[in-house]
Amino acid sequence: MADRPAPWGSGTGGSIRGALSQRGFAAYMVGNTLSSSGTWFQNIAQTLLVYRLTNSVFLVGVVNLAQFASVLFLGPAAGVAADRYDRRRLLLVTQLVSASMTGVMALLASTGHATVPVVIGAALVVGLAQTFSVPAMLSLVPQLVPAEHLNAAVALNIVTFNVARAIGPVLGAVVVSVFGISAAFAVNSLSFLVLAAVLATIRPVHSAAALSTGVRPRLRDTARSLRASPPMARLFITATCVSITIDPVTTLSPAFATEIFGRADTLVGWMVGAFGFGAVIAGLWVSGRGWASDRALGARTALLVAAMLVFALVPNLALALLALVVAGFGFIAVSASALAQVQGESDDGELGRLMALWAMAFMGARPVASVLDGALATATDVRFATIVLSLPAVGAVVMLRRSGSDAAAMEPV
Repeated sequence: MADRPAPWGSGTGGSIRGALSQRGFAAYMVGNTLSSSGTWFQNIAQTLLVYRLTNSVFLVGVVNLAQFASVLFLGPAAGVAADRYDRRRLLLVTQLVSASMTGVMALLASTGHATVPVVIGAALVVGLAQTFSVPAMLSLVPQLVPAEHLNAAVALNIVTFNVARAIGPVLGAVVVSVFGISAAFAVNSLSFLVLAAVLATIRPVHSAAALSTGVRPRLRDTARSLRASPPMARLFITATCVSITIDPVTTLSPAFATEIFGRADTLVGWMVGAFGFGAVIAGLWVSGRGWASDRALGARTALLVAAMLVFALVPNLALALLALVVAGFGFIAVSASALAQVQGESDDGELGRLMALWAMAFMGARPVASVLDGALATATDVRFATIVLSLPAVGAVVMLRRSGSDAAAMEPV
């Protein structure tokens, strides 16, 4: 691995003000916040649309499967593309494809032609675009700021996604309640166009090593180096486990809203928003700290598990929302720290491939989790399904606590 800027909290990783002084990065932050928020509008809209049409959490899980399945099959190709081609131009293409598809969905929803197969097909197309978008987007950030401000830029990028996670679902639910599902799809289409316009204007500070040297990137080389580094491999395994455990927050939330708490299905937005609010707090908290030891990551994962179990079992809505805030905090306290360490210890020339592997671990687990989640909830109930989905994170806690790598901690939890 090449020399990288010092870890967060070390005092030598630049500053948030320094990162935002880069016009390209600042513009990207605005565009990405709007686009990520718009994506949550669509997530809420398609979840409610399918649930209203079928009253089936299993089919909601199938839609999630369609949205994330391409990560498993095309993730390697997306990572190679992010290292081989211009990341900014690749992102432009993916945003325009997504804008077109969600615009079509807005039209179909407004005319009553958005059937379940149509929603599944649209989720497949948008998921395909996201598969190529995520590695390019995560690996573009180091190209937008000087090396001395990279750590601050990574922190801000994580906060951006979680601000969207906090406000997007709530605003999406409001838009669905007031203007209808088609309006939520339309807002997301517009948000993709906004990010595309931003990407068309920015110019990276520097290019990736593979692009400048003409080296043909190979994913198997990156996978080989990952296998040779047990500490890095544990980060990817942990990402997979926590991603599975938080799936009920989206897949099962309509059933929790209507069957458990007796509220309107638009309560989904507030539930996901509560989770996102905790995630924002965690993103800001993590940005001021050093890389976490395995023991610290294990403690944060245990917090996530405890919060998800409380959410599954409490009968009171206020307590359930509070548990979701804590769960969101635990989730990002784990995943943001792990992602920052992966980005900080990686060569820029292979960062796209590593981010593709990260997306496969982080997002690729969601299709399996969503279908399992929906099937368990249909066969038993949503509470039991949520408890079962917490088991992978329990396994991650055991693995992290046994790893014995506390000496590498930059700062205690």
